[in-house]
Amino acid sequence: MRGVPTSRIRSDNFRSAVSRVLGSRLRAENARWTALRSHSDMEAAYCLSGPA
Repeated sequence: MRGVPTSRIRSDNFRSAVSRVLGSRLRAENARWTALRSHSDMEAAYCLSGPA
């Protein structure tokens, strides 16, 4: 099946979804992003930043 993801979305810390980084993989998400994920039944998995 192609098109809409059906389980887990791996993403970077893009501003429209993440309002604050809390820990290694913990994020404070924006309310609209949380609503979209809940509506679409998707799980978020945030990537770790690499060495600078």
